[in-house]
Amino acid sequence: MEESLMPNWQRVAVGGGLRRSAADFPLHAGLVFRVFFGSSRSQIRHRSGPVMKISLAVLAIFSIADGFIELPPTLGNMHLFSEFLQSTLPSLWASVFPSSLIHWTHSQLY
Repeated sequence: MEESLMPNWQRVAVGGGLRRSAADFPLHAGLVFRVFFGSSRSQIRHRSGPVMKISLAVLAIFSIADGFIELPPTLGNMHLFSEFLQSTLPSLWASVFPSSLIHWTHSQLY
């Protein structure tokens, strides 16, 4: 018989989370249906002003730039953030992320 790699407390936590998700599904499905397919209960009084539009544009620009910080090998193999952390915090980086884990994440996930 093959022994599970997951300890008992993790199996209980995962099982509890799955049961809770299954119990909450009808509530969330009803909310999604009401939001996207239900009737409108109020009128739109005004459109968003330039302050909101500018802040959303800045947020969009930074989110696009943020996507280029860590790219998988299929999209250019850039690891700017992890290389920055390795150069600035080498001892902390080695204690938190062993080299085998870093190699596994870059080779297996990408």
